[in-house]
Amino acid sequence: MTEALTQDEIQRLDDHFRYYNPQAYSHWTQYEVIPFSKLETKEDMKEVLDHLHTFLQSEDYVATASIFTKRFAYYIVTGILVPMSAFDKAPVLDKDRLKLIRVDEDKNWFPKLEGNHEHVTSPGNGSREEWVHDIAEETFANVVRPIFVNVQQVSKLPMKTMWENLAIYIFWFYELFYPEFTTENHHRIQQDFHYLVQSLEGDAFGEKRNPLTYFQRQDCLKNGTRMRKFCCMTYKLNEQSNYCRTCPNSP
Repeated sequence: MTEALTQDEIQRLDDHFRYYNPQAYSHWTQYEVIPFSKLETKEDMKEVLDHLHTFLQSEDYVATASIFTKRFAYYIVTGILVPMSAFDKAPVLDKDRLKLIRVDEDKNWFPKLEGNHEHVTSPGNGSREEWVHDIAEETFANVVRPIFVNVQQVSKLPMKTMWENLAIYIFWFYELFYPEFTTENHHRIQQDFHYLVQSLEGDAFGEKRNPLTYFQRQDCLKNGTRMRKFCCMTYKLNEQSNYCRTCPNSP
């Protein structure tokens, strides 16, 4: 069943996350536009990472790649999984319509995600669990993993680090942030979280095992944030960079 996000839903995504709201930002200067289709080949990925490396004034290419995958993972969670769980709507994953759009010159590189908000699916009268499975498999196996593979081939950033970059944002939203985003559908959101972490098989990620399950047993800080299993390497970005609070290698 195909629908669209309402303007109120788009506004809520804009208010809480880095989501591109056309009504708010269409008149802003677009300094950089990266369609997801521009991330499909190793050559295109190298061009994107080379540009980002210069923009970030980075001194370490692996750190640049990790920053990219952390941002990318954030947009996958907030632009696809959040509307799936909170609104019962998931954007159709058209790689030409999904874009990262930078509307400022912030050297930390925080573009906004232009989601395919005019074309979304919902479970309708069908099985919601089957719908969630299909969304997850299309997202993880057909979009996320191929992009991670390209990043790994270009930068040598380990796949395990990239999967953890995704996992930390999934745990962040589904364990900590969702009550701030919505007062509704909390049971459904937690059902989705359990399904993504506990029920999905590895093939839904293009892997032998579900990588989210691998990261779920990490210790937490007092605020509930999970410690990382692997260093994300971004402390190497430049002289101004530091270890993350959740880094296993933090002094």
